[in-house]
Parts: sequence; structure tokens; C-alpha cells
Amino acid sequence: MITNSFFRLPGFNASIFRYNTSEWSLFYAPGTLVRVIAAHANTYEDHLRSHYDDDHYPFLKDLRRSAIRIERLYLKKQSAHFEPLSLNLYLSQKCNLHCSYCFSALPEANGRELSLPAIRAAAEIVAANCAKHELPLTVVFHGGGEPVLSWHLIDKVQPFLRSLAEQHDIPLFRYIATNGVMTEARARWLAKSFDLVGLSCDGPQPIQAVQRPARDGDKDSNRIIERTARILHEAGIRVHARVTLTASTADKQAEICRYVCEYLKPQEVHAEPVYSNDTAHRSLYLTDETIDTFVEAYFKARSVAAAFGSEWKMSGSRLSEAHEAHCNIFRQVLNLVPGETATACFKITNAEQAKKADLSIGRLDPHTGIFVLDNRHIRHLRAHYTRPASCEHCLIAYQCTHNCPNGCPLLNLQAEADRGGDILCKLLRKVASQEIIRLSSTLEVSPSHPVARLNISLS
Repeated sequence: MITNSFFRLPGFNASIFRYNTSEWSLFYAPGTLVRVIAAHANTYEDHLRSHYDDDHYPFLKDLRRSAIRIERLYLKKQSAHFEPLSLNLYLSQKCNLHCSYCFSALPEANGRELSLPAIRAAAEIVAANCAKHELPLTVVFHGGGEPVLSWHLIDKVQPFLRSLAEQHDIPLFRYIATNGVMTEARARWLAKSFDLVGLSCDGPQPIQAVQRPARDGDKDSNRIIERTARILHEAGIRVHARVTLTASTADKQAEICRYVCEYLKPQEVHAEPVYSNDTAHRSLYLTDETIDTFVEAYFKARSVAAAFGSEWKMSGSRLSEAHEAHCNIFRQVLNLVPGETATACFKITNAEQAKKADLSIGRLDPHTGIFVLDNRHIRHLRAHYTRPASCEHCLIAYQCTHNCPNGCPLLNLQAEADRGGDILCKLLRKVASQEIIRLSSTLEVSPSHPVARLNISLS
């Protein structure tokens, strides 16, 4: 039997999948991939099913153990107590770009920023947890707007962060996600202020000008971003890149990757399909008709990135990790937004949104100066996480964001997913399938050696 997709083996309590061609079959459980010559594949499955171990058919135990292990890892992460190990700061909602797909509400006149007391109080919680687990104090300056526009606030908080890390005898790690559009002087400040910089750029000027135009009308931000990247590299700062892919750019991934790698020189590039939201036009979204084109272009871009010594990747499904949606309460992230509030969702960018969506998980107590986590509500939200029923027999059921951020499994909401459909699920499943098949090409089988295995590191 030849199949064009992986299917879950019936009769197993754990997730073990099979894929067939005329020459060989693949047996896969997260962490273990086995390739079997076609003439032996059915016997191999029979042994797998009957728990019969045979020296002639090795790695049966590995598949069974991997299938059990991924479920245990997943459940362990889901049930773990909320103990944030990363402080993510949405400093303000100010931005100098006007991206066509931005999910952040950007009121023009709203210059409100996070307060120093809120940042300090939240940082103390995270630092104590990091010290307990012997991890660096990780602080991420991210979304909601362009964090570099709040450079003065960053300068004010940095001495406190350094002091806090020293107090707990742990390293300090600082990351910033920026659009890279800034003066030369600010770029040099950037290079002195962070350990890792993520630059957002959607590709060469014709693409960037359409998808990420400047608010002042300038349509050639690329030259400025390229200058920022050069300054960072000259200072020895590591650089990552972020690319948002839309329906019109899904087939241009190799071209985009070549530009980004040549001019920004990132160690890795995170290529993400556009998120559905209230403001993005439907024409930006990927459709069923674009999935095959997207996947083919994705792997071409992977090859281009590898030639530059970089990586082209997506965060939606990671074969080396047991994970679920992007929810902060599962990722152990304390995400602050203006209004001195912590939010469970990274798409929430201010306290009013958090309150309306019932996704506020903590706030600064103005009387005590202590940042108070709402552990009762956190437990409530975690208990209501609902993996879609369609995930039950999916290849990446334990290694996928479950349609997040287009839908919300945390609140079982489909309002946003109705706009974007289940395209993200289909896309991630297709990419993961192709990635596993490509990994299997390194395994050689023959009549004399009918079975070969590949271990995939899993955390």
C-alpha cells in the first residue's frame, strides 16, 4: 500500500505513525524515525503491534518508548506550576512603521509606557525563579510597538537588571525584537545594550515597501535596516531575523531568504505565516491553494539559508520539542503590557485588551509595590486549554501550536480561526511530514539491512 501522508497506526494507545512508498516504509514516533524496506514493513508493524522483539527487526522498543515519552513530556509541561523564567516587556504601543498585517492596536496618541516600578517588581519574581533553576535572568524587549522608541526607559531599567542578576549570582541575558529602522547613533546604542537582536524584515525593498512601510511614507527602509545589521555585526552582537510570509510572498521564500542572509547575516531566520487578526486584509492570508507552493518554497529557502550558514525555520511545530500553543502560562513567560498588567497571550498589547479578553494574569499592586500573580485565574485558564479534536490522530499532536495564534485553544475560541480557517494546522502538518521524509533520506535500507533508525533529539 502506498500512501501520500503519515497515518496513525490503529490499535495503539500511543502515537506511532507510518508512511509508505513502493520501496520502503517509515515508522515514526516523536524522537525516533525508522525506515524499513517495503518487503519487511508489514511484518515489522506486526511485531510492533504484538510487542514481539526480534534481532532481525531492531528498534521496536525505541518506537514504543518514544511514543510514550512524548506524551509524558507534553503532560508534564502542561501540568507544571506557573513559574516564569523569562520577563517579556511590551514597553509601549508606539511604532514608526505601519505594517499591513500588524495585530497590535496602535492608537496614534497613546504614548503610555510600562512603568519602572512594574518592571522592577516583575523582574524580581523572574530572577528568583531563574536563580532557583540555575538559569540566566532572561529579559525580552518585544512587541506591542517598536521597543527602541522607548530607549530612555530601557536605559533606566538596565542598571536594575544587572544589579538583580548580580544579587542572585546568575548571568543576565537581554534580547530585543526591533524593526531596525533607527539612526546610526541609535544602532550603536543598540549594539551596546543587548546580547541578541532580532531584526524584522520581510525581504527586498519591493516586498518590504508594501508589507512594512514607514509611517512617514518612506518606502526604502531596507538601507537603514542593512546599516543597523552592519553596526551590530561590527560590534560582535548576534543577530536573528524575523520574516512574515503572506499569500503574495509564500512562493518567494528563497528570494527573501537570500536577501536576508546576504544583507542582514543572521544566525537564524524565523519565517512565520501571517497571523489572522481584526485589521489584516483577508488577501494577506494563506489559503488551501497556496499550501503546496508554500511548503515547496519553504524547503528551497532552507537550502539557501544552509548555504549561508544560517537556518530558515518556523515556530509553529518543532520536532525536537514537546510543546503546545504560544500561551505565556505554558511557556513560563511573564509578559508585561502597558497598564502594569501581565497577560497570558502574546497578542494582547495593553491592559484594556487583557481585561476584555479575561487574559490578565497579574498586576502591580500600587500600594505595596509588589507584582501580584493571579494564580487562581492562571490555574483556571490552564484547565480550560482545549486541544482541537482534529489533533487527536495528528502526526504533530504533541509538537504543534494547535492553530494558535489564529485560534485560541486556551479559551477554545474560534472567532479568529474562522477568518484564517485551519490553514496553519494544515501547513504545519505538511511541513513536518516533509521534514521527516527528508530526514529519512539519510537512512539506507537494503535486503541485507532492511531496517535503519534515526534519533531526533527531544526535550
